[in-house]
Amino acid sequence: MWPAGRIVQAQVSGVAVDLRGRVLVLNRGENHWMPQEAFKRQKIKQPAVLVVDPESGKVEATWGASTFIMPHQIVVGPEGNVWVVDVGLHQAIEFDADGKKLRMVGGPKVRFNMPTDLAFLSDGSFVVSDGYLNSRLVKFS
Repeated sequence: MWPAGRIVQAQVSGVAVDLRGRVLVLNRGENHWMPQEAFKRQKIKQPAVLVVDPESGKVEATWGASTFIMPHQIVVGPEGNVWVVDVGLHQAIEFDADGKKLRMVGGPKVRFNMPTDLAFLSDGSFVVSDGYLNSRLVKFS
């Protein structure tokens, strides 16, 4: 249960549950989804991921400070790694369950142009929706 009166002082763009049952709250910190400001290339200074105990509502951990520009979605993979899709960085970034960066796919003008989400397929591959400007899915095996 989220404590009464507890408010995240930022735009929340995604929520996921990890394999430990913790709630992962993805927020945009001081950056806002506005055309003239949204992708100003300044990374969010505060932690963008809050790890919340679902019973107490206590924030157990935070991570992702100075990592993202405009995080759009958070997804937990089948092995428990956490993926964040960032439309400002034009990347999907994989982290371990504690927030250590493992790998990145994409990048500006490399593969994506404002990717929005990620999903896993039963064969272990995954797809990234590159939806805002490229209007396509990209499959990784």
